[in-house]
Amino acid sequence: MTTQHTSSPRALADKLAHDGKLRDPAWIKAFASIPRHLFLPHIYQPHPDGGFTLASTPEELAYQDEGWTTQINGTFPTPKDGEPIQGQPTSSSSAPGLMAVMLEALDVTDGVRVLEVGTGTGYNAALLCHRLGDQHVVTVEVDPVLAEQAQQRLAEVGYRPIVHVGDGADGYPPGAPYDRVIVTCALTSLPWKLIEQTRQGGVLVVPVWRGHLPAGLMLRLTATGGSLARGQVLDAYGGFMPARNTPPADAVQLLHRHQAAADEGGTARTTSLTTGTSGEPWAWFAALVVPDAVSLGTIHDDGPPRHWLLTEDSWCYLTPDGRVVQGGRRHLWDEIEAAHSTWEQLGQPARHQCQVIIDPDGARLTYQGREWPILL
Repeated sequence: MTTQHTSSPRALADKLAHDGKLRDPAWIKAFASIPRHLFLPHIYQPHPDGGFTLASTPEELAYQDEGWTTQINGTFPTPKDGEPIQGQPTSSSSAPGLMAVMLEALDVTDGVRVLEVGTGTGYNAALLCHRLGDQHVVTVEVDPVLAEQAQQRLAEVGYRPIVHVGDGADGYPPGAPYDRVIVTCALTSLPWKLIEQTRQGGVLVVPVWRGHLPAGLMLRLTATGGSLARGQVLDAYGGFMPARNTPPADAVQLLHRHQAAADEGGTARTTSLTTGTSGEPWAWFAALVVPDAVSLGTIHDDGPPRHWLLTEDSWCYLTPDGRVVQGGRRHLWDEIEAAHSTWEQLGQPARHQCQVIIDPDGARLTYQGREWPILL
């Protein structure tokens, strides 16, 4: 008996090609051949009251060009008494469109060997196996449960790549050197070992985590020998979960910590930046400059909504009428405005205009002779 779906791998591939996210016929064929729904048996959707609900039709949602949460707090919980599931997402399946951009950026050819960091559901590994053959694919996953599940699903569709359980930042030395490296979680520190395991001239596609503001920087690097690499920032927004060694930011907890001080008042003034940072063309740059801030929106019965920026020791909020109130050790919105001013002085660069250098001095984004650190 064949299960009927409102969409299909073929329809998904056609959409990605129509939207310009897929161009290579070989990748189009891979997306059209791999049944994504088999890799996403659990999809958690945001609940209007907070938390998550377990999707009742994951086989339909799987073929949307959307990223889906697939694990909460390292487990696969089900709702109790109709209540939302509480917790932090710990694994997800990225939007196929973003996966397509990354896979095409790898610039693979027949016979190249690929290391994937962050197996997750196994869907991306399946795409790699279809394109290159499973004998050319190594994938690393830190969560042994996810790794086992992914291995089983890959076998169901006929692929048996090496699935290694371990810290992705360590790579997989027995398989080195690799021609290509693709990372499907946002790294927080320098990927020295991954670069060292890439042959000279090989390509790495790496999302980086630079704080909790919406930076979404995705790097395309070329290994130049040893721990050295150069490249650029891709134009696409790379919104990936940070690696497991990154503690999640609890914006609500931070707000509770600062709420009393905010209620008493802080330093108030007006600002011309009234839309916060999310969705702004300069948001990625602000995230470089103020990496420790997390944002949150609140609605109030007795006043206008507030857009908050919060750190361990500082807070600010702004309202749609251009009022900003700040408190704590730092004036966070002053820092955001300074970042915006610098971005304008530089000519409002887009992320893809920036270059990246990784060498013994660290990982730096460069533009017009200026440099900014992008990894610890």
